[in-house]
Amino acid sequence: EYSGAIVFQAKVGNVQLLPTLTIDKKIKNLTANDSAWSEALINAHPRQQVAVQLTITNNGQGTANNVIVRDVLPDKLEYVYGSTRLDNNAVADSIISGLNIGNLVAGQTKTIYFETTLATEVNFIRGTTNLTNLADARADNASESQDTAAVSVYYDGCSSEQQRPQNR
Repeated sequence: EYSGAIVFQAKVGNVQLLPTLTIDKKIKNLTANDSAWSEALINAHPRQQVAVQLTITNNGQGTANNVIVRDVLPDKLEYVYGSTRLDNNAVADSIISGLNIGNLVAGQTKTIYFETTLATEVNFIRGTTNLTNLADARADNASESQDTAAVSVYYDGCSSEQQRPQNR
């Protein structure tokens, strides 16, 4: 009884492709010659050196603009100046206050490496002290991403000077 056709037209606006940042934090004890990176916890003693590796990835579909990465070191864990590397290239010592690693296109990853040193024995109580280290990455157009790693510092109550044979 009816004949004809109905035609619908629709105009779709611009689809905005959003970035999604992730940060993966790993640590290892350089003084103990650890070969493997740890995702969560390592064991150490006062004065030992700990390496930190941060891997920042854009898992979204758009470019992450002006990516800033920061690592908040806990008390008793001190940054080694001049140790920061971005994709194996030396960069400014700004990882503590915020290192601008530029833009990350969809699927792109950048890696930051730096070293820290644990404080001297007088800064620790006898036994085990756990230090948690937080890193974060953010961009002008992406939400912040965080990751942590911890160092379990054991101190037996004797300084390295007291442990030398001539001081016993």
